Amino acid sequence: MKWNLVFVLALSLSVIGCNSSKKASSDTEVKSEVIEADTTENLVLVSFEQTGCFGTCPVHKMVIFQDGSAFYAAERHTKLQGAFTYKFSVEETENIVNKAKELGFFEMEKEYTSPITDLPTTTIFIQLGEHAHQVIAYSSYPENTQKLIEYLYGISQSTEWEKASNKK
Repeated sequence: MKWNLVFVLALSLSVIGCNSSKKASSDTEVKSEVIEADTTENLVLVSFEQTGCFGTCPVHKMVIFQDGSAFYAAERHTKLQGAFTYKFSVEETENIVNKAKELGFFEMEKEYTSPITDLPTTTIFIQLGEHAHQVIAYSSYPENTQKLIEYLYGISQSTEWEKASNKK
């Protein structure tokens, strides 16, 4: 009798696991479709992504293209969840680039890390013409990097995103 209960419990957990992985796979497909559609015609201007931790770290990605079109994918611990789009004005994109320059983004190290576990990773990529730079911030990063992370996070959370359609 005890083994039957263990078997039923194990079977239930595997079914739940399969269902949640299907949902995650489906969400990823939506994100990929929207990003692919935009990147074939447009170069990335800014990409901002934060990964999870064992706590309540936000898991999301914002991509702004050269023409101002943008995509936001939010998975958890953010104001929104799902796939969204927005069209930034020229002034808004210039403000973002100017803030990155002001904080010395192109002079930042490519990676800030340490042997600590359970921290989120933030990846920032900016491309201005031929000049592109990426920073991976995990830990032990300087104050200007933290300020840029906070600035971009604020943009990701305050923008009036529109739910992305899943149409092709």
